[in-house]
Amino acid sequence: MVRPGVLVVLSFGVVGGVQAQARAGFVTRLGADTFAVERYTRSTSGYEGDLVMFSPSTRFYHYKVELTSKGTVGKFELSVRPGIPGPGSTPAGVGTAVVSKDTATIIFRRGEKTDTQHLKLAEQSAPFLFYSAAFWDQLTHQARAAGKDSLKVDLFSIGASQVIPTTVIKRGADSVSIDLFGSPIYVRVDGQGNALGTNGARTTIKTVAQRVDNLDIEKIAESFLARERAGKAIGQASPRDTVRATVGGAELTVDYGRPKKRGREIFGGIVAWNDVWRTGANAATQFTTSKDLVANGVTIPAGTYTLWTLPNASGSKLIINKQTKQWGTEYHPEQDLVRLDLKSSTVSEAVESFTIGIRPDGNGGALTFAWDRTQFALPFQVK
Repeated sequence: MVRPGVLVVLSFGVVGGVQAQARAGFVTRLGADTFAVERYTRSTSGYEGDLVMFSPSTRFYHYKVELTSKGTVGKFELSVRPGIPGPGSTPAGVGTAVVSKDTATIIFRRGEKTDTQHLKLAEQSAPFLFYSAAFWDQLTHQARAAGKDSLKVDLFSIGASQVIPTTVIKRGADSVSIDLFGSPIYVRVDGQGNALGTNGARTTIKTVAQRVDNLDIEKIAESFLARERAGKAIGQASPRDTVRATVGGAELTVDYGRPKKRGREIFGGIVAWNDVWRTGANAATQFTTSKDLVANGVTIPAGTYTLWTLPNASGSKLIINKQTKQWGTEYHPEQDLVRLDLKSSTVSEAVESFTIGIRPDGNGGALTFAWDRTQFALPFQVK
């Protein structure tokens, strides 16, 4: 695990007629695990840097951004290469995005294939790269240059076919929030608008980044590559899994994402009390039964549903929802079939990866959910 160094406050200016530069390093973590490291240099004319991502495997990104006189992005160049080339690794690629008025022309080349996109943009736009603090830093500077406490910006990515609309909102002298897929990522800034850290605990990615001094990303990257060569890569943040069982003649299936504890407080922490949770990660958790079931005296007709949880310290509920195949942020309460009380218990050993199980018992059984030191259960019978 990489531990943060001393936070540094950097400023921009002109020294002796030469544009002053700011150098910054960031470590991005998901819980106790390091997911990315980054180092970049920024001036009033642009910024350039290197980002190394470690999940699901090590990938190296180099980017260069040219800014206009208004502080907005005019050109964005990006290259990516795998840490260990081979089957299943991220293919190497090179891309360029040129912004002209209300359009970004994006060319991305991987091997023999070249893709070209023309994306329509709002008045304010900026590039976006997952786990990169430099691009959040650009948004804070862009909002500051616009002189607004709230700024709407279209985010674009090389290789993506559509923009992501966001809003940058000033929250105080040292903080801004940036909307990420409907949830705020908070950015702590200094007096010049430089990002000092980011907190995505309220977003679906949950990562936290901290600015550090003297970051040796080459040494850190090599340590992760050594782990990969030994077959110990981080892997996906929340891999997909499926559990199947036959109970009383009913075929039951649950398809869900499996986030890990990673040293974090789970219920009452990253899974907030009294907030509807997707019961897993990424796409909504899907549940299918081939026969009618009865739980808490309520009939659940045969079919496919999504499962959501409403955790509460004094009593949690399982929500069975009729909408299916949606992302895990798309919960619509008007589609609820029923909300059922869950039985809660404490397990003796912490469960690292969120686990859903089906426990048969005669003509019925229980649907179980275990993570950290908590287990929930929904007893049911096959009708």
